[in-house]
Amino acid sequence: MADFPSHEAPVHQASALPLTAPAKLIGRDTTLARVYTHLKENRAVLLYGMTGIGKTAVAATLASAYTELPGGSLWLHVHSPTLAELVVRIGRAYDLPNVTTSDTPIGYLGAIASQLTRSKPLIVLDGKISAEVANEFLVKCASGLPMLIVSDDDLDGGWTKFPLNALEPTQAAALFRAAADLPDAPQEEIAGLVTALNYTPFALVVAGGHIKSSKQSPADFRAALPPAGGSVNPTLLALTVAFKGLNNALQGLMLVLGATYRGFGSAELISMIASAPKETIQQALDVLVSRSLIEKSTRYGEAYYRLHPLTHAFAQTWLKGSGRLPTLQAKVRESVLSYARKYSTPSTDAHNHLALEMDIFLEAARAAADAGDRDLANQLVAALTQAGDFVSGRGYIYELLELRRLAASSTTAFPAYASVPLAAPAAAVADAAKTKAAELDDEELEDEDILDEDEDFDEEDSDELEPLPPIIPAVGESVLPPIDTDEDEDDSEEISPFRPPSPAPAAVVSSVPPLSPVSHVEPLETGDEDEDELEPLPPGTYDEDEDVDSAFVPPVPADEVARLRNELIQARQSGDRRRQADVILQIANLLRERGMDDQAISTYTEALNLQEALNDNAGMLVSLSALAELTTKTDNLEAAVLYASRGASAAEKQHDDAAQMRLLTLLADARQELGDSADAVRAYEQALDLARTGVTATPDTDEAQLLFKLGFAHLDSSQPQNAINVWEEALTLFRKQNKRDFEGRVLGGLGSAYGELDRWTEAINFHMSALYIAREVKDKEEELLQLSNLGYANVQAHQLGQAVLRYRQALHVAYETNDRESIVGTCADLARLLVESPRHLAISEMLVEAGLAVEPASRELRRLKERIEDEREALGDDLPEQAPVAGDARAYAENAYSMLDQ
Repeated sequence: MADFPSHEAPVHQASALPLTAPAKLIGRDTTLARVYTHLKENRAVLLYGMTGIGKTAVAATLASAYTELPGGSLWLHVHSPTLAELVVRIGRAYDLPNVTTSDTPIGYLGAIASQLTRSKPLIVLDGKISAEVANEFLVKCASGLPMLIVSDDDLDGGWTKFPLNALEPTQAAALFRAAADLPDAPQEEIAGLVTALNYTPFALVVAGGHIKSSKQSPADFRAALPPAGGSVNPTLLALTVAFKGLNNALQGLMLVLGATYRGFGSAELISMIASAPKETIQQALDVLVSRSLIEKSTRYGEAYYRLHPLTHAFAQTWLKGSGRLPTLQAKVRESVLSYARKYSTPSTDAHNHLALEMDIFLEAARAAADAGDRDLANQLVAALTQAGDFVSGRGYIYELLELRRLAASSTTAFPAYASVPLAAPAAAVADAAKTKAAELDDEELEDEDILDEDEDFDEEDSDELEPLPPIIPAVGESVLPPIDTDEDEDDSEEISPFRPPSPAPAAVVSSVPPLSPVSHVEPLETGDEDEDELEPLPPGTYDEDEDVDSAFVPPVPADEVARLRNELIQARQSGDRRRQADVILQIANLLRERGMDDQAISTYTEALNLQEALNDNAGMLVSLSALAELTTKTDNLEAAVLYASRGASAAEKQHDDAAQMRLLTLLADARQELGDSADAVRAYEQALDLARTGVTATPDTDEAQLLFKLGFAHLDSSQPQNAINVWEEALTLFRKQNKRDFEGRVLGGLGSAYGELDRWTEAINFHMSALYIAREVKDKEEELLQLSNLGYANVQAHQLGQAVLRYRQALHVAYETNDRESIVGTCADLARLLVESPRHLAISEMLVEAGLAVEPASRELRRLKERIEDEREALGDDLPEQAPVAGDARAYAENAYSMLDQ
């Protein structure tokens, strides 16, 4: 599959875990020992408790220990996964291409079970997961292996349960002292604070990080805590104080990360959302890491940041209260697509960047689809399928199909911005944010500048309590205010200690249920917005100097594509999806006719998504056929395999033999180009069977072409006799059709096949026949190939004089056609033969110099040059008289070629 290991692969160093394990786990020794005993006996364990209670810290400590064992730790962050998703992710983790390139990965449960049994890792499933999926995975894939499920919920299944509760007072105090770096602080101050935070580990760590950075006392932090009832998660109280203690820029950055759909992303993507330099963003994010507000890990050598679920919920609630969440999430979606397009190229670095953010691609597409916007998923599909072999090479077929499904239909009846369950302080935070945002006038929003690249984040700046930022500016503007590094200028406002507003109504205070409809969030419009996104009319459509009031007198498009796009706008406004699909298909066909292949691919993909949603099987077949042909033409062979395979299956269901044969041939061609010759043989044979038995217009022609291609697939699969058998059939058909060019190519193929069988005399005869036909039909490329093949066959038959003659003739054709690669290669072949004869060292040297004149960096020619010098030095005075040669390498080749006409 991939040459570069997946970021999901099992890790064998604690520092490579996707989160930071605590340096010392405080207050959990008993739980740690009991859980480890069960894991050591290859049993499954459920570690559960409220968010922020320290479950992940316990799991990370255990995973760190397992990294030293041969199986390592396989840590998967999960968010309501299906069993198929888990199968695919483990397939990527262990580089199992059969699993990751299948569109039905659930069929590989046995392969996953076998791999895990051989490797014996500690499996950690951290996050939200249903009991049914976890239990099925355990039974079918991880039976008899150490598995740790980390969940907020008490799940029933085939595991031993370990609930995690708040720390004991002394343990809580010890954790706080370590986090705040206050070993000598008065016990009464610490006791009061840890009690107020209800001995909750994450709340204590957040408080400690804030106090350590701000030099605030525990008593001051406690005094700043907002009042709350007993049902409040203490971490929300600590986060409220810690958030207020950040300067404007850090607050804004934390909200940017909070606006992402699950609170994670790379520094580069976050910088694109924030419209600020990556280096500045990364420096600021590291400040938040030092304050225990963000977690940092590494993927593919890039820094990757993640908010704790409670911190993410806190930030989202603040944004919702200010009414800015939809605007910022629109910027998130815009940045996600820009990022995907930026790295939609066939390189290892680009593929690493795409894999880095695949999770957020899916989350953004799901949220957009839930809001009625399917275009984001469609555009992401287009970007990923145009990134070379990324999808299949890195094992993201399952995710691509999920994106295609999202592009075809919405995932849920609810809006995209589902609420997160929070208790009373969250509502208070929301109201406070709304109140603050209301105080800001439009000028304040418009005047926000992006972060200056030259400015640094100074930890001292974040010590002062500054006014809350204007939460989010308009899309396209920076979301972060400038950073003031001038310590002498005090521009902070005086603010009163934080006090929540009057209590919210009981319905709000209790808790907002997850995934409940949000009345003020409307699904994305599909009318004017789509119109805005359409490309401008081509030049010549209208007179740019003419004064036209477009609101009343729309220009009449002269271009057919522009006319169809206007028609598409009308179809979208009327909600006629079938008409939309038809018009998009027409646009794609026109783009293809005009040679605009990349745009055509994207447009056909959009048509295909709509056709799938409409169950338009005939339309799907048309789009799949076009996509298979275009991706083959543009050398996007992995995508060609995907489209041709799907298209062949669709054609079979529709009993369209001609289309099925054509798509199977495209599938086989792509497989052959990718080096999957065995798979190519199977596809060619299926197409051949249809050519012989199906209803086709010219069965003999189709059969001959397929036999021709099948022969090469057999030859590349080390089956030369099979190649000979099918080529003999093809030879008969091509002679019957009087296709001399293909007759010659088949004869050349037969020569190569007999060569593979070491039957060199027969090989030479076939290559000679192929050479004769190539000269007859004036096919210089084929002539060059057959002369080179003859040279090689003569060498193998120990006919060295004939070999030199054929290579000289091949060199002449290479010069004649200006085939630089063949000039270099043939010069090397000749020099390699002639250097064996002391009389021909001068000619060998001439050929090497001629090759180096074309390709100075050729290592083979440089090695030959060194060998010639060594031979001369070794012979010394015994160097014989050199064979005469007239002219240069070009003349040397031309003289030999003239002998072909004699």
